[in-house]
Amino acid sequence: MIIFLIKLKRVRSLPFGYNDVPPEIDFMPHTDLLICLIVDDEQQSIDGLQAMLERRFETECRVAATCTDALQVPQLLHIHQPDLLFLDVEMPRLTGLDVLRMLPERRCEVVFTTAYTQYAVDAIKLQAADYLIKPYSVEELGDALQRCRERLQVNHVLKRGLATGAPVRFAITAQNGVHLIVGTAEIVWVEAVSNYSILHFTERPKLTVTKTLKEFDDQLTPHGFFRSHNGFLVNLQHVHSFHTQAGEDYLLMTGEARVPLSRRRKTDFFELVQRI
Repeated sequence: MIIFLIKLKRVRSLPFGYNDVPPEIDFMPHTDLLICLIVDDEQQSIDGLQAMLERRFETECRVAATCTDALQVPQLLHIHQPDLLFLDVEMPRLTGLDVLRMLPERRCEVVFTTAYTQYAVDAIKLQAADYLIKPYSVEELGDALQRCRERLQVNHVLKRGLATGAPVRFAITAQNGVHLIVGTAEIVWVEAVSNYSILHFTERPKLTVTKTLKEFDDQLTPHGFFRSHNGFLVNLQHVHSFHTQAGEDYLLMTGEARVPLSRRRKTDFFELVQRI
């Protein structure tokens, strides 16, 4: 599968990840507006955030709707299909955390806006994009918007990856001397262990091979593989999404495996899939 990706501006790393599959929507270039929904039980907070977005980020986003009742969120998400949901935490009847737990298949990024710090860990677990403490600055809000845009774009193009054509097959010899013929499409990722390599497959059990990762890198890179880390080589066909959690970047692979993406190779990853 060939993956097309735009080159993104580097932003500060935040300890929040993203596990949801993005929606089937058209590609969103950098100039398009982020469609936003604001939910807060205090109208004053809604007005302040909306004013900040409209005055300082009018070329980046548009507020489609606001509400003070958390119970209305599912309906508003269905009607407006936003890219970004700004969500307060402590609200009557339902907290912002409760709202997200009701939406396991949500198709938008979420930024919590709250006066309380104690919910940050729960926000991480729910894969929020950012956690803004009131009163937050224009710069903090701008960083949150840029981070959401990055995550939407990266995961969307990964989701829309195109097939590469017929699979390439080659012979490998396992550590136990067994000879196998495998197709590149069967390999999800390759992991280095000293001077050996462990191949992780879609269906077969993992296999230890008396071959270095460098050798696999040379052999497989022309066929859609990428060295995401010194110790890992991934098949781009099996990359489902890009995530950041606890300040570390990783790729979510077929089978829900997480393979690290080093900071040094992150830009290379973006540029590689853009050129393909």
